[in-house]
Amino acid sequence: MLAAGVEYAHSDVDVSVYNEPELDTQVHDSQDSVAAYLQDTLQIARGAFREQDDLVLTTAARWDFIRHRIDDQSPPRPGREDASGTPAFRRLDPFVGINYNLSRDHGIYLSWSQGFRAPALLELTCAGPAAICPGLQAGTAPDPPLKPVRATNYEIGLRTRPVDWLSGRLSAYRTEVADDIFSVSPAGTTGVYFQNVGKTRRQGIEASLRGKPTRWLAAWATYALTEATFQEDVALATPRPTSDCTGAVCTQHVRAGSEFPLVPRHRAGAGVELQPTGWLSLSLSGTYVGPQWLRGDEENATSQLDGYFSLDGGLRASAGGFVASIRFTNLLDARYNTFGTFAPNAKQPGAPVETFLTPGRPFQVFAGVSYGFGSGTTSTP
Repeated sequence: MLAAGVEYAHSDVDVSVYNEPELDTQVHDSQDSVAAYLQDTLQIARGAFREQDDLVLTTAARWDFIRHRIDDQSPPRPGREDASGTPAFRRLDPFVGINYNLSRDHGIYLSWSQGFRAPALLELTCAGPAAICPGLQAGTAPDPPLKPVRATNYEIGLRTRPVDWLSGRLSAYRTEVADDIFSVSPAGTTGVYFQNVGKTRRQGIEASLRGKPTRWLAAWATYALTEATFQEDVALATPRPTSDCTGAVCTQHVRAGSEFPLVPRHRAGAGVELQPTGWLSLSLSGTYVGPQWLRGDEENATSQLDGYFSLDGGLRASAGGFVASIRFTNLLDARYNTFGTFAPNAKQPGAPVETFLTPGRPFQVFAGVSYGFGSGTTSTP
């Protein structure tokens, strides 16, 4: 099977930032994206080792060209740099994959590919300490410009259905990233700017099981092990005080092997659904998320957010065209935090830098009723 095609996309973005009562930043970006791709899937062999086996090779290539036309119309200000320019990025990326299917129920695959991501407008215009953005707004970009992110991906996996009612998947992957773009927040501010941080790596294992042993019972379970790490030593600005501070700017020295903030190493989930009758179903599911480093602690020097477990449930009933449902979140009313960072507390004398946490969902109840018009048609709210 041979597939080929071209893509084109155009976008216009206008960003105006006001520092009351005056206009602070005004940037216009016109972006053009062009891509061409070619993919071929070939059956290399059939019945080579077993009567039902199948060996399939997939090769592909994709060429991308992305160009920004940035027009900085911001009011002049001492020390402000003009963000106007036409940065362009282009790259040809390959893909190779092999599938070996022992039968319709069992198979193994492996793949190798490369990819890239061009910097976005926000990243291009907030690309250094002289162009800190107060939030998700455009600023002004100093030299040098950001490099695009380049990635090389490796993956191997298998699927199996040992019996009719049970299926499973297992995969392992590694992504080597060059010129990764990372957001940092200097001390004394909640703003951000972006910089290339050299080499990083994401690798892990993902597994899932799904089964329906009877007509009225279904269950599933998933697990993901993720390691996201810096692969080079890098100096990053940080909002928290460190031993290396010059004036209001504090620097953290991140060593190779340090873990990314807000990326839990372990994540797992499981659920069960009961349908004792055709008009009633009940469900219960749980999610576990492991500890995470706080944003601004890329060197892994402080404490982590605690891991947490959340239990959800629900029931659904239908009669004629009516459907009634009720859903419960955090049934155990667990207390946990999903995000953490460091920022100055303006309510305290001297505005000391403190830890700020975002709490997770409390116990909640959602209920709804709907009616579907038509023969046997129902909808879920």
